[in-house]
Amino acid sequence: GKHLPPPPDPALVDAKVEGVDANGNNIRDDVELAIFKKYPNDIKSRAAALQYAMAEQRFLTSVFNTDTWKAAAEESGRSLSCLLELDLNYRQSSDMTDYLDSLVANTQDRKGKYESVFRWITSYGDANGKACDIDS
Repeated sequence: GKHLPPPPDPALVDAKVEGVDANGNNIRDDVELAIFKKYPNDIKSRAAALQYAMAEQRFLTSVFNTDTWKAAAEESGRSLSCLLELDLNYRQSSDMTDYLDSLVANTQDRKGKYESVFRWITSYGDANGKACDIDS
């Protein structure tokens, strides 16, 4: 939380699919701030939520062929595995991903972009390495 972005200009937040990322961490500023607000004292949940949001944002900004779709899908898979390490029950896990998805794909343009990248879908194996990027 040391390098949180300032609240973005409301006129710019949804002006483009990629949104505003003033601190350059590949998480939209409005999403990052919402996650910090939702999980102010739960570092592990916040870190997993940020990782998930970053992975899902990648589908909106970095997918333009099968290889980039596969890379985004692997990161998304790792982020989902990280969320599972929070030991949430099914309902809590579902509520968390629903909440995060509603932040990331919060406009028709973003929902359309997210759906359109699946034309590049392909099979892939598990991503290598540990699931969570941040250890507690």
